[in-house]
Amino acid sequence: MKLDARRVAAFLESPGTCRVVLLYGDDYGIIRERSNSLLKSVAGALDDPFRVADLEKDGVGRIVEEMASRSLTGGRRVVRVRDVGDAALVPTTAAMAQAGDSLLVLEAPGLAARAKLRAAMERAPEAVAIACYALEGAALEQMIGQTLARLDVTVEREALSWLAGQLGADQGVTRSELEKLALFAGLGGRVDLATAQ
Repeated sequence: MKLDARRVAAFLESPGTCRVVLLYGDDYGIIRERSNSLLKSVAGALDDPFRVADLEKDGVGRIVEEMASRSLTGGRRVVRVRDVGDAALVPTTAAMAQAGDSLLVLEAPGLAARAKLRAAMERAPEAVAIACYALEGAALEQMIGQTLARLDVTVEREALSWLAGQLGADQGVTRSELEKLALFAGLGGRVDLATAQ
C-alpha cells in the first residue's frame, strides 16, 4: 500500500503488523531518518544485536533467513537492507509468504518510478511504500523553523527564506546544518540574515 504523506508520522511511531516498509525517493536523509524511526519504534534501539539485522545491498540474499529468525531476548525483530533495487523483490516476496512478525525495512534511494519492487510493495496488503522526496517552498521553511524552535532558537523571516534557498536537498544534511547554526546562535538566540549567511 502506498502511504499518504499525512499518515507517515503516525505510521513511523506505530507500524502495527506491517511486514515490509519500502522507503524510496531522492532524499537519502529522509529515508535514513524514517528508517531509524522505524527501528526505534519496533526494536527500541538502532543497534540491538538480538532484534536488529542491518544488511547492505549485497545482503539481499539473506532477507528470507533474517526475517525467519527470532529474537533471543523476545520482541519483534527488524531487518533493514540499504540501497536496494529490484534484486530485492524475489527474497522480499518469499519472506512475506512465510509466517512471522519481523519487520523488513528496505531503503531504496533513487528507485525508479516503474521499478518492480515499488509496484509490488504498493500492491501488497502487508507492505507499505513511503515516498521520501526533498522538501520545498513552504514545507521546507516550516521544517527549518520547527527544527530551530526545538533547538530554542528563533529565526527572522528574511533569514528563513535565505536558508530555504540554500538547504533542503537532503534532510539529514539540512538538520545537521541547522544544528550547527543553532549552536552558533546559542540557546535562546536569534538568527538574522547575517547570522544565517
